[in-house]
Amino acid sequence: MKQISLIDLKPVLANQLILPPSSSPKNDEVPSFGEVIREAIQRVDDLQAKADQNLQDFITNKSRDLHEVMISWEKADTSLRLLMQVRSKILEAYQEIMRMPV
Repeated sequence: MKQISLIDLKPVLANQLILPPSSSPKNDEVPSFGEVIREAIQRVDDLQAKADQNLQDFITNKSRDLHEVMISWEKADTSLRLLMQVRSKILEAYQEIMRMPV
């Protein structure tokens, strides 16, 4: 079985996390940077909540699908890791701008 690294998944996950297909700008409206980040955080939170719900359903025998539980947890974990990487890059860029001489 071929192992898939996190690096291979980044482009795919970045497209799902940052620019979901359902949110296309209307009338040439481009969302602000803050709105994009806010939406990404909300999607990560939704994935975490879904993973928690799947785990609760599995624990209480409402669901017997362990695969679904593990997949939802991995999606939530991977999206959180990606969001943290984006946050780190934003902070690095901000710090670099603040170090620029005026």
